[in-house]
Amino acid sequence: AVVSTQSGHYGRVYAKSYIDCRHLFGEYLVYVSCAGHCNFAAACPLKPLVASNCLNFPKSKLVFSLGEDDTLSLAVDDGKRYSKEYFACNNGVCIEFEKVCNLEDDCKDQSDEEDCINNFKCKSGEFIPLSKKCDRIFDCFDISDECNEECDHQVKMFNYSILLVVAWLFGSGSIILNIFALYHGLLKGTKLKKDKALVNNCFVLMIAVGDLLQGLFLLMLAVVDSFFNKSTCQTQFEWTTSKLCVSLGVLSTIGSLVSLYSMTILSIIRASTIRSLVPPADGLSKKKKVPTATLR
Repeated sequence: AVVSTQSGHYGRVYAKSYIDCRHLFGEYLVYVSCAGHCNFAAACPLKPLVASNCLNFPKSKLVFSLGEDDTLSLAVDDGKRYSKEYFACNNGVCIEFEKVCNLEDDCKDQSDEEDCINNFKCKSGEFIPLSKKCDRIFDCFDISDECNEECDHQVKMFNYSILLVVAWLFGSGSIILNIFALYHGLLKGTKLKKDKALVNNCFVLMIAVGDLLQGLFLLMLAVVDSFFNKSTCQTQFEWTTSKLCVSLGVLSTIGSLVSLYSMTILSIIRASTIRSLVPPADGLSKKKKVPTATLR
């Protein structure tokens, strides 16, 4: 809270506290803003209760009372007392203070959220906390919380040009090298006769296939970002929900898993082969023992 000092009657000095009402919700926001304790321009969201309000209450629960400004105002019998602590919606419905400025359309006409300083209204109709506006995370269904004139950034697949260049180089390089590896491995496989050599060559080929899919994924991202303008804020939602983007994600996942499992199995096979070549600690255990003569 921010505290400012003002002079009162008879030269007395008193302190008045101010609160950042952008982070308050419901009843707390109503009381603080209507009491003038917000340090930002926050208008009191309350409206005078009149005879045409509170249509959602039985008429037997409604009474008129004389307000402080000598005008008649409406009060609601809540069973214990007559209360004026209700918000008048534009459609004639009355709701409790705790339902005002709480990011929910409790009035069903959005009038309980329209004059609130704590929210941002998405173009798709829903309300989100003001703190989630321009935070580089899509919270609105139509991404209008990030794609608007007040946000000074654009959400892109490649935030830096160097990353795009790397994607081009690694993607194209991976495709060329792994195609060559597949061609060479297939030719080599036709000449192998031993089972172990064939199995070893098979897993090497699978690793090449996985790396080829990863390279294709990187290259396609670079192509889409460079030529189809899919990384701008306005088109990213369309891009991320497209069939091409989903297909690339599946392609990348398959490539990663094929490479990972193939490398793991190949490493186990090679480790077991190396272990079989290492002589045991007892050098004579696998050799034919030499008989010795017994002296008598």
